[in-house]
Amino acid sequence: MFFRRTVLHCALRIISKNTYSGYLRQSFNAGMQKSLRWTHSKYKIENVTPKIPVKVRCMKEEDIPQVMELRRQVRVHDVSTFLQTWLKIDPEGMFVVLTKDDKIIGVVSMVENHPGLYMGGLYCIHEKYRRQGVGSHLCNCVLPRIKDKIAIGNSVLHMTEKYVKAGQLPYIDENLTTLKNYIPNIGSPNVLGNKDLPDNIEIEPFQKNLLPSIVQYDASVVGFERAQMLELSCQEGDSETFLAFRNGACIGYGSIKRSCLGAGRVSPLFADDPTVAEALLKKLLESYPNRNGFAMLTLKNNEFSSSMIRKLGNPETETCMRIYSKAKIEVDTKRIFALTDMNLSVI
Repeated sequence: MFFRRTVLHCALRIISKNTYSGYLRQSFNAGMQKSLRWTHSKYKIENVTPKIPVKVRCMKEEDIPQVMELRRQVRVHDVSTFLQTWLKIDPEGMFVVLTKDDKIIGVVSMVENHPGLYMGGLYCIHEKYRRQGVGSHLCNCVLPRIKDKIAIGNSVLHMTEKYVKAGQLPYIDENLTTLKNYIPNIGSPNVLGNKDLPDNIEIEPFQKNLLPSIVQYDASVVGFERAQMLELSCQEGDSETFLAFRNGACIGYGSIKRSCLGAGRVSPLFADDPTVAEALLKKLLESYPNRNGFAMLTLKNNEFSSSMIRKLGNPETETCMRIYSKAKIEVDTKRIFALTDMNLSVI
């Protein structure tokens, strides 16, 4: 079911625990199935006092290098310019925790994607300061931001039980299970095809006059308009964006940016047709030759995305579960060949 940007609430559906109980039976132990109520869980986020003096504040642009160093330590392909974009969109949506000498030792985000809809991510604590109450303190500073709101996040498999039992994001959306793909030594983009494109399909580099086309198409996939984010994102430094048109109408687009680990990260890649998606991916890779590998966040149930990546090499893959507070978003996953981001964007 698609949802229109003017009626987001029609696509945010409250679901029962039965929707995800099948996954829990397969993935978690019997104790997990007995209770997901945070008030009875050992995983409840307590109001603890950190064992070391720390302070929490909103992230500033000058913090990004330190934050990216933290993210590099956990080997994730975040994009620093995308953090700059989101600081302009929601300057109160990202938080850092600092020692008394102003060293950043942790980060978390909870940014507003649409009124009443928040995306959480970026969470990490420097390994030296873990198990000292710092993470719990940081999370407690963020939780009031999403009170009575719809909140969404992604979790690596070994942490899913903890997040679900903690109670703030107690539900799992299997349809948006995500694969984090990384190929250190990517093969030639020529293994991807664009020969089958009909004559009435053209691929164009992004220009400002094409922004209305990309905004309209993006909204048809995501379900609400993201004009400010797209305008900023498409003009970030060290990035490329291409659009596909059929008879003048946009039928897909994709971007590639440099991750904090130097890889070319394709994010997002949306298209009406797998052939168009493959042609866009080839164009993006050709436009970005100076890269340290290739990264792409795909949905597990979009097999064509996985087949494209396998053509390029043998990917290192990690599975992440989509978790949420009380409602999930309904999207056409067949048109989503790569997510925009796993920390700051719901799709």
